Amino acid sequence: MGCTTCSGNPNTWCTQCMPAEDTWVAPVDKLPDVFMGDRDHMYLLPNGDLFILSPDRTRWIKVNGQGGGVTYDDTAVINRLKALEGKTDNFISTVGVSRNGNRVKLTYTLVDGTIKEVEFEDKDTVALAYDDSALKARVKALEDKPVTPTGVNTFFAKGDISGNGTSQNVRVTKDKLVNADTIKVGDTVVDRYWNKDLYNIGMFKVASVNGNDVVLNGVNDLTYRHPKQSLTLSDRVLSISEGNSVTLPSDNQTLTLNGRTLSISNGNSIELPASVEPKVYKAKGNGLFLDADGTFHLEMAKDTDRQIPYNTKNGGVFQKLTPANREVFKPSFNYDSLDNQFYFVANDGTVRRDAILEAGLLLDYAGSYDYEEYNLHKSFSSEGINLSVLSTSSAGITGSASFIQPQELKFEVGILAIWDNNGKVFFRFTPKIVWTIITESTAEHYTHFITKEELDSEEPIEIEVKKNEKVVGRLNMTIKNAKFYMQAVQGTVVLKNPTDNKFYYLPRLN
Repeated sequence: MGCTTCSGNPNTWCTQCMPAEDTWVAPVDKLPDVFMGDRDHMYLLPNGDLFILSPDRTRWIKVNGQGGGVTYDDTAVINRLKALEGKTDNFISTVGVSRNGNRVKLTYTLVDGTIKEVEFEDKDTVALAYDDSALKARVKALEDKPVTPTGVNTFFAKGDISGNGTSQNVRVTKDKLVNADTIKVGDTVVDRYWNKDLYNIGMFKVASVNGNDVVLNGVNDLTYRHPKQSLTLSDRVLSISEGNSVTLPSDNQTLTLNGRTLSISNGNSIELPASVEPKVYKAKGNGLFLDADGTFHLEMAKDTDRQIPYNTKNGGVFQKLTPANREVFKPSFNYDSLDNQFYFVANDGTVRRDAILEAGLLLDYAGSYDYEEYNLHKSFSSEGINLSVLSTSSAGITGSASFIQPQELKFEVGILAIWDNNGKVFFRFTPKIVWTIITESTAEHYTHFITKEELDSEEPIEIEVKKNEKVVGRLNMTIKNAKFYMQAVQGTVVLKNPTDNKFYYLPRLN
């Protein structure tokens, strides 16, 4: 009985009897007409031969075995597959894998040299990975374990141990013994005691060690008594107990002074000097003076010592700021800004000994401002402005200082100075001005950070105030005679020299 739709036509199938699309091999009794076949299936004959329909639907192509139809030659396809399988994936190189916790990072290089990174989370592998934490902990414990001395070692008591060398279960703490950190069972402890009558040595064996507590059992006790000797004088015989004796001479000797001759009976004599010259004292050393009555007194005063870390022959204490003494602190930054700009002079090797360190900036400035909106106009100038900071640090100093003149203008500077850095005295200044416009109801602040050219080359400083693209205010200012300095100062004691009556510094250790 065949299909109800096509009556079981052996040359083809209808939609009812066609094998399922996911079944690629279709069993048939014989090959259907090429017109009735399709390219979605491979047709299996009872003898095991497999056929597929040619692309032009004109013939059947046998894909296995020999005979019947035209055999498909797959040599070219196989060669192409082998070529693909053997082809090296050379579009990437230098592949590396690293892991940090659950994060896995892949690093590789493309053929054009570009380095790529791919990062993803991998918790499963971590769960399966070998955890060597316990092994590392055991190894570290072994490495940190102190070396325990072997054999029997002897330790000495710092003071007297209760009992003697025959006492048992004597309890002491390690701090009562010398270097007892490594004491162990079986070691020997020696205790010594002496007074005017005896010398005692007690020897103990360590029975147990529990933390800081040590239990001792006595094993030997030795006592040595001091011999007591006495002197005895009988008539002229002087003797010592348990020893020998001597006989003293029988005659008594007397001293006699005759004029300046001093003699001893049954002996010699000496001639005494006619007179004794009084000892003459002299004052020697700064601050020390001898009075007429033979007493000494000190004369001292207080002065101020000052140290400069650079040569002051050219320019004095105050060194002028110029482009010549600029230096870029870190050239690797590849930028030149005020924060990266230092001024320097050569260090002359002076070793700082004074307590107070001072560094500062000395300058003059002048200018004017106009503010049309509020009809404000003013000219201003200041000379000899000293902006300085103080410190007790030995190496350098940092801080800020400010000056207000007029009240609408504030000059402020941050200062960093280093006494010596590779043979140089370094200075860094970060100055700025703040212009304040004060009205009955408001206060407007305008800040300008001063450039190095404006600071050391007297380039004009200008601040413009715009409202709705119109300039309503302008400040012009010029800095002149900018100088920097650094010094260490200290009040010190000076002593008067008795020779020239001049005061000199008291030598001191630095």
